Amino acid sequence: GAPRNVIQGYLEAMREPDTVMIDDYAVERISENYVDADGVRRNVRVGDWIDINGSFFKIGAICDAYRPIYGGPYIYMTYKHAQALLPAGSRTLAYMMVGTQDGVDIPTVAKRIQKETGLMALDHDAFSWKTLKWFFANTGIPLAFGNTVILGLIVGAVITGQTLFSFVSENSRIL
Repeated sequence: GAPRNVIQGYLEAMREPDTVMIDDYAVERISENYVDADGVRRNVRVGDWIDINGSFFKIGAICDAYRPIYGGPYIYMTYKHAQALLPAGSRTLAYMMVGTQDGVDIPTVAKRIQKETGLMALDHDAFSWKTLKWFFANTGIPLAFGNTVILGLIVGAVITGQTLFSFVSENSRIL
């Protein structure tokens, strides 16, 4: 599962050795300190090499990815490249997105992945619900948002009440 909006380069470039795809926010963040071979400060672009944890990768594509409220820049790479960046013995894979060819039954593929790997395999909707449940159970984002809504309702009710009281007080002779 890769981003659909590739705005520069091409998705297949990620199959090339030491090649990654970055999102437009990563372009902004990486470009803050980027100096090309001629010593010129500029934005990174397709074909440039960037340092990630002491390993150099070529930018093969730039995508327009969804930027969530809690996230930072995204760098997409093959699982093999990601493993090379981690210390030996690390097991930090949280999830892996896969795609299917057109016409392939997704539940069948998910069952096959579970059977062959022993890992959980979810379709888009199930993964979305599992992620939403995780956020409610493990972060304060829903609570903070809920508190903001409740506070807004209380402030709105108080202002409405004061406005109504002021109107009635000033017009009590006429009413």
